[in-house]
Amino acid sequence: MLCLSLAAIPGALLSSRFGARRVVGFALLLLGAGAALRILPRQPAALFGATALLSIATAVSQPAMATVLRVWFAKTVERASAVTGNALNMGGLVGAVLTVAMLGLGWRATFVFWAIPALVAAVLWFRLAPGRSDSHVATPSHLRLLARDWEVWRAAGLFGCQSVAYFTSGTWIPFLLHARPAGYLAFVLAAYSVATVVPSFLLPFLRIAYATSRRYFGAGGLLMVAGALGLALAPLDLAWLSATILGFGSAMIFMGSMAAPALLAARDVEVAGYSALMLTGGYLISFVGPVLGGFLVDATGNLRAPYWAVVTSGALVVLLGVTRPRSSRVNRSRD
Repeated sequence: MLCLSLAAIPGALLSSRFGARRVVGFALLLLGAGAALRILPRQPAALFGATALLSIATAVSQPAMATVLRVWFAKTVERASAVTGNALNMGGLVGAVLTVAMLGLGWRATFVFWAIPALVAAVLWFRLAPGRSDSHVATPSHLRLLARDWEVWRAAGLFGCQSVAYFTSGTWIPFLLHARPAGYLAFVLAAYSVATVVPSFLLPFLRIAYATSRRYFGAGGLLMVAGALGLALAPLDLAWLSATILGFGSAMIFMGSMAAPALLAARDVEVAGYSALMLTGGYLISFVGPVLGGFLVDATGNLRAPYWAVVTSGALVVLLGVTRPRSSRVNRSRD
């Protein structure tokens, strides 16, 4: 998460300098290389170093992808963002499930296996993505101008608060249920993971302006609060239900946040910078979440304590969401 935060702004600068299409393609190559290089000696230095490399590749590509969504799908940004968010969620879920199934081959084999899709995607991207023959003229990133825009930091706050909920819950659910049978823990984590995918499947088929809807963000934030309160207070027999509600709510906010740069940036040339600042602030906030949970556990001796941080993040989502702009700026300028 720290790499995702620190590399986002360099990603925006690279996108402005070389073009979003090129940045995404080379980031895919770097992602595949980083995944494969984790098997090299010496360990664990190669494991940590190459993991940082692939994290940086992911972070660099995200502002560029926001620009791609704006330029290629200007009239259907929200639907395209929902499809992209679905790919992110499904990639994480399927990757986790299949990796467990492949553990018999050894951990090194799983790293090599997951390098292959990234490298194949890079080849297909360079060959098939629109704009193959287009030349790109370097443009300003407008980062300083965007840094003075309150809506950019509102988007960062929304993204960061939902990330606090997602990563903190994923970190601390196993500790919370450590005395329960392993099967029950697996069931709760499965319910949580599936719930985070459901909104990304539904939203591409719902022709609603979810990313600029105050009610949508308010509802997502309230679900986050309800789920976190359940994990903080309710009997652990209901942890599966609380985790499902929390996962669904945080996924709603994630989907809305991912669409924000392409919708709310005033001009095409500002999309990458808008996305970079949102991701930088958001991932820095989310980096603190699981660690704060540990401090709360140490201070109280209560394994439910981290979920009060999640309750707070959900309440902030409601506050930020219901006061956000009602309409997008996507048609204001095509510079």
